[in-house]
Amino acid sequence: MKLNLQSSNLVSIKNLVYEEIKNSILKSELQPGQLLSEQELASKLGVSRTPVRESLINLSYDGLVKVYPQRGSVVSYIDREKVFQAQFIRESLEVETIRKLVQVISDEQIHKLKQNINMQKAMLENSDYEGFYQLDEEFHGNMAVFCGYPRVWEVIKREKVQLDRVRLLTLPDNQLISNLITQHQEILDYLEERDTEKVVSAVRNHTRRVLNTLEEISKKKEHYFS
Repeated sequence: MKLNLQSSNLVSIKNLVYEEIKNSILKSELQPGQLLSEQELASKLGVSRTPVRESLINLSYDGLVKVYPQRGSVVSYIDREKVFQAQFIRESLEVETIRKLVQVISDEQIHKLKQNINMQKAMLENSDYEGFYQLDEEFHGNMAVFCGYPRVWEVIKREKVQLDRVRLLTLPDNQLISNLITQHQEILDYLEERDTEKVVSAVRNHTRRVLNTLEEISKKKEHYFS
């Protein structure tokens, strides 16, 4: 878990610590309800307590950590209502993004999305679930970048952390990933055809997929949810 801090300045160290703790929570390596020791985290990451403390405060703003003055910090439980809100925000923004993109996407950008999907398939064949997750993020992020609104994806990423916790609990699941890749291909096919109605419908179906698994996951991992 120790970070590579060579040639890192103070700002980048803070960012590295924040991302490492955040990812550990998203992947449930740090589990809901778990007490977080600043000293233990600092020791594991090879940093001082200051960037850890600041990261925990920032993660509390994200809804991933609860900070109790004089008592310490704990990993937040997954809040179902926040999951629904996150899904609504993501769907709303991605639908408007795709409406814009279908009007302006270039052949070169379509080619890049095709390459991304091909790499997703390779990750599935190799059972590289984390690699698939990163490519999934890249696929959706690129659509915002390609339509000229990269900050939209930054907003979506910030707002969907509770959603991502549920998404990551569904992995590893080869059939699920295969279905997601099929949905990505469908989105891309309609983009290439410049069919606004069909691509919007495909994006809505895709972004709502996680809600279909929420009830099942919340039963299996009941102790993770508030």
